[in-house]
Amino acid sequence: MTPSEAARAALRTRVAPPLLVPDHIVRRTYESFAPHRSRRVESIAYWYGVESRRANAVVSLAVPDAERSACHYDVDEDTVAMMGGAMIKNSLVCLAQFHTHPGQSTAHSRRDDLRAMSGRDGFLSLVAPWHGSATHPFPDSVSVHEMRAGHWSLLDDDEKRDRVRVVDDVVELGRAC
Repeated sequence: MTPSEAARAALRTRVAPPLLVPDHIVRRTYESFAPHRSRRVESIAYWYGVESRRANAVVSLAVPDAERSACHYDVDEDTVAMMGGAMIKNSLVCLAQFHTHPGQSTAHSRRDDLRAMSGRDGFLSLVAPWHGSATHPFPDSVSVHEMRAGHWSLLDDDEKRDRVRVVDDVVELGRAC
């Protein structure tokens, strides 16, 4: 094995920190998909947050104005720059993109590979089937693709559960009055 092959293999086996996503962010993301689902066009949203070695946490949802069609979406460079600038002011980074596909397939298309918001290792691309239909629950029916050593890797179910975790918005521990 060459040194570069060994480095790529090490990156593939590296365990990335989990992405913690509050339940309300997941709900709002699906709500942003709803108007486009009825038009049967793809939707896109971005999850911004903070990174650490132990966990990455989503704290903000960005829903850009996008060109949408039945089989793809496009976000222009000016919108990406404005969105990024607004998030950078709050010391946030884009941790994941989440978009919809028209049918049951949640495989990354070549276009998805090339038009991703980020190509940095650890960046996630989530794909929901049926234009983000609520009858196909998160995260079970969603595919999760992770950028690893310059290539998109589809996570299996165990990896997906370890990598993307929905967390409660509020945890009440006291007794009811």
